[in-house]
Amino acid sequence: MYISSPSDPIGEIFGLAITHDNRFFVSAGKDQCIKIWDITSRNCIDYIQNAHAGIVYNICLRLGPITSLTITPDDKFIVSGSTDQSIRIFNFSTKHCVHRFPATHEGKIKPNSIKDIEAVTVLVMTPDGRYLISSSTDRSINVYDFQGRKLVKQIKDAHSGLNFLI
Repeated sequence: MYISSPSDPIGEIFGLAITHDNRFFVSAGKDQCIKIWDITSRNCIDYIQNAHAGIVYNICLRLGPITSLTITPDDKFIVSGSTDQSIRIFNFSTKHCVHRFPATHEGKIKPNSIKDIEAVTVLVMTPDGRYLISSSTDRSINVYDFQGRKLVKQIKDAHSGLNFLI
C-alpha cells in the first residue's frame, strides 16, 4: 500500500490506525515517519519524523521501519512498534515521545533483508485502554500495563510465525 502527498516521496506503509472519533488516521512505514492524515480532506496535516531513530554519540541513527501502529481509545496517544523491537508512545497533540518500552521481544536482527528482521508486527489496545498487547515475528506476545508503563506478561512461542491479532 502506498500513500503520498505532493511534498513527500511515496513510501512503503506497514502500519495504519484510525482515531476513534473517525477524524484522523495515522500511517507509518519504511521511512520511519508517522504521518497524521485528515480523513475528510485526505491531506497529511502533521508528522513525526524519525520516530524510531536512536541517538548514539549525538548522531541520529535510523534503526529501521515502523512496522505497527495503534491509537489509544481516548485518542491521546499514538503507539508504534518497529524492527528495532521497541515500542514507543507519542502524545497525539504534541507529537513528543512520552515513553519507550525497550526491545522485550527476543528476535535477532539480521540486516540482510527486511524479511530477516524480527519486528513488532501488531499492536492492540484493550477497549478500556488498560493494556497494550504486542506480537512479534519472534513468535511471542507481550502484554503491557499501559498506565503503569511496564511489561506484565510474556508468552513465548505463542505461534509459529504469528502475523496478526484480532
